[in-house]
Amino acid sequence: MLEVLVAVAITGGAIVMLLQAHSASMKLYERCHEMVIAQHLARELVSEIEVSGYPGNVDEEGDVSEKYPGFKWRRTCKMVEENGPGVYEVTVLITGPVEKYMLITHLMEGAQ
Repeated sequence: MLEVLVAVAITGGAIVMLLQAHSASMKLYERCHEMVIAQHLARELVSEIEVSGYPGNVDEEGDVSEKYPGFKWRRTCKMVEENGPGVYEVTVLITGPVEKYMLITHLMEGAQ
């Protein structure tokens, strides 16, 4: 009887440890999934300016909750030096459901 009780206790402990590992794995998966979404959005926002050209000094923000629930973005674009060679800086901040995920500062040439 004592042997059965010890076997049940060991099995119960193993099951608890496996459930904790599974829970941690699911949380890590969710966080990685959100980071991939944030990276995609940040690259997309920088690419829009690369394609369309320098939009002037802008500070804009948006919400993509219809496609990615809980995600918002903020993008600023400014000339680095007024008398410089036409270099401008684009900064993108992606805010996810839990935390700020992505901050990209990108320097581009060709400002008009």
